[in-house]
Amino acid sequence: MNLYFYFSKSAFVVAIILIIGCKESPKPVVQRTGSISATQSRPIIKTLPPEDTSKIYTVFAKVTAISEADSTITIDHAKMEGFMEAMEMAYKADPSILKEVRVGTKGHFTLKVVDGEGVIISVHVHKH
Repeated sequence: MNLYFYFSKSAFVVAIILIIGCKESPKPVVQRTGSISATQSRPIIKTLPPEDTSKIYTVFAKVTAISEADSTITIDHAKMEGFMEAMEMAYKADPSILKEVRVGTKGHFTLKVVDGEGVIISVHVHKH
């Protein structure tokens, strides 16, 4: 009888341990209301800065016209490889650059081109 009692007691203890050990923890109740609740994880989303698609060209040119009203300098320039053929064309420029040049000025003009639109960003005037 002692052996029967010993096995029954051991079986009872093992059953209790299994019940306690295998018991699943309660899951939080999450209501789907369209917003993120504290029990849900939110993915980390990093926003990258927009890719800079601008290109810089430096070209030898001669100033043929200046328009302070439009903030443009018209230059007769050489071919810009990968952008355009040699031609005379008006480009936007900062008012401070307008003051550096006059009609007839020759030099190297640096243009920043974004989406096909060129803007003069600097001038290196040649003095002869």
